Amino acid sequence: MTACPAGIKPLHTEYNCKQELYSAKFAKEDCAKCSLLGSCIVKGQKKVFALRITEKKLIADRYRSLIDTDWHRALADFRAGVEGVPSVLRAGLMILMVHR
Repeated sequence: MTACPAGIKPLHTEYNCKQELYSAKFAKEDCAKCSLLGSCIVKGQKKVFALRITEKKLIADRYRSLIDTDWHRALADFRAGVEGVPSVLRAGLMILMVHR
């Protein structure tokens, strides 16, 4: 991590490969005057603001940003064609369901 969305550089960054966890610590003075603090995910600690992100959350956020494109939204508007087949067979063609 090189900087937060507001451009503030962390004092310290670290990656824990056993826990698959990214962590960064920001100066309290920098975060206190930031306009994005209300929507930021940092946690206030005694001396610094800390940010911890797991590898799974990072992957999910990257995937979510890919899905949030116009092309993916258009694809999501289509319904699966197979969805209606069983109900059409039951209702329209009067196929009896055999119970075991």
